[in-house]
Amino acid sequence: MSEIKSNEKSPMLVRLKVAGIVIVILILLVYLIILPAIDSMRLRAIRMQCTNNLKIIALVLDSYHSQFNSYPPAYTVDADGKPLHSWRVLVYKYAYLGNRQIAEEIRLDEPWDSEYNKQFHNQMPSEFRCPITVMNFRSDRETQEKWKTTMTAYQVVVGPETLFSGSQCKTLDDVTRKKSETIMVVESTVGVCWMAPLDLPIEALEHGVIPAKSGILGIGGYHNGGVNVVMVDGSTEFIPNSKSPEDVRKLKEQMQIAESKIE
Repeated sequence: MSEIKSNEKSPMLVRLKVAGIVIVILILLVYLIILPAIDSMRLRAIRMQCTNNLKIIALVLDSYHSQFNSYPPAYTVDADGKPLHSWRVLVYKYAYLGNRQIAEEIRLDEPWDSEYNKQFHNQMPSEFRCPITVMNFRSDRETQEKWKTTMTAYQVVVGPETLFSGSQCKTLDDVTRKKSETIMVVESTVGVCWMAPLDLPIEALEHGVIPAKSGILGIGGYHNGGVNVVMVDGSTEFIPNSKSPEDVRKLKEQMQIAESKIE
């Protein structure tokens, strides 16, 4: 009698092939749906941490105002008018931000980069650290460490019509525009040592809001699609990247503390 060959596949083989298809589908789901969703959640959390930092900075600026009846100057100067320290050092020292022992040891009558004050360069308060900058330089450990301990993207725009006009102090009474629409502190595309009397010049507004990777000095950062800013009333806003003339005009108006239309 001849042997009858069955065309039916082995049940075990069928189960293995089905399992393989299921695994492939699961892997695709992970790469196409789950991982992007997790990454999006992480980026939202980082952006929220950044806005929290800006809110704290606004609070300590208000605390400084309560003590001295004015906001700090963008920078202090010596007898010859040479910049000494940033506003960040002043709120650190007088508005109870960060390590009190270090704050008390900083010498305001010496430049920020004097041999003595250099020891505090890598003692930046965590509130001045935007987490997205640290994340962006994961492959460059040296630069990443600088962003963790020394460099900050949180800066003010320095100009005669802004809240920070050089070494002169402004008060809350000087802000005659709606405070929820007047920008106080921004993120800069270029980081500086937190103690350095360096911030964004008013001319930087001409670039609009730009990504930090553009290499241009201006308002912007490493957040996807835009930048965080904090207003005089302590509220935060996410401004999308844009160089359009209309958006640049609006940005200039938001930096002014007095109501004035810009053509």
